[in-house]
Amino acid sequence: MLKLIPFPYKIAALLLLAGGLFGFGFIQGQERQIRKFEAARLELQQEVFDLADELSEKNFEILRLNQEKQELIHALENEALEAPGSDAPGISSTGGLQRLERRWGTP
Repeated sequence: MLKLIPFPYKIAALLLLAGGLFGFGFIQGQERQIRKFEAARLELQQEVFDLADELSEKNFEILRLNQEKQELIHALENEALEAPGSDAPGISSTGGLQRLERRWGTP
């Protein structure tokens, strides 16, 4: 049966078959790479979102600690103002030096 088909037609059919197989393989490979890169992108995006959430939690903790520090400073200043003898000049008459060391630490 194949002997009845002229040789140029056989060559053309083989070239079309080879081209079709190449095109099919190329398209399949391209789609596979797209899926692979999409999966990697989604994984990286999820990691970035997790890091952003962690950063947000750390920022909230820093803000909370700063607020607590400000409240402590305010309490120490009020304690110094309300201490007996706070209207006297100097810091030694009211224990102000101890309050300053508590606030700023000893050198």
